[in-house]
Amino acid sequence: MNRINRISSKIFAVLMVVAMLFSSVAVSVSAQGENNGSIVVSNVMGNAGEMVSIDVSLANNPGFTCMILNISYDMDALELISVSDSGLIPGKNHTPSYNSPYQLTWQNYTAESNFTDNGVIATLTFKIKDSAANGKYDIGVYYD
Repeated sequence: MNRINRISSKIFAVLMVVAMLFSSVAVSVSAQGENNGSIVVSNVMGNAGEMVSIDVSLANNPGFTCMILNISYDMDALELISVSDSGLIPGKNHTPSYNSPYQLTWQNYTAESNFTDNGVIATLTFKIKDSAANGKYDIGVYYD
């Protein structure tokens, strides 16, 4: 019976490590004035060798015409495979190479009004490298 408890404990520990393998963070973005907006990055989990997709979204958008987001990640554990812009914001000019930090840029200097839509602005697909150690890998989002 004691051996079964030890095996169960080891299985539980392995499952907990796998469950914490991949996670991301939400980052608040402050806008000028009284309105504040948020950039939210979805939380996902996966195992070594798997693909995971991360949605980057706007919430409570106070309005803007240009935005630059820098997405940083651990290149030893994650490989950025693709970036899909949702088309929610016009004027995309994203970095062509998939290195960390990856830059998402939207520029529209001729816009007659600010863009105030909310929702998913881009989806980034990562491969968790086979060599990735069990643990948590944060995706950092920084803005200008």
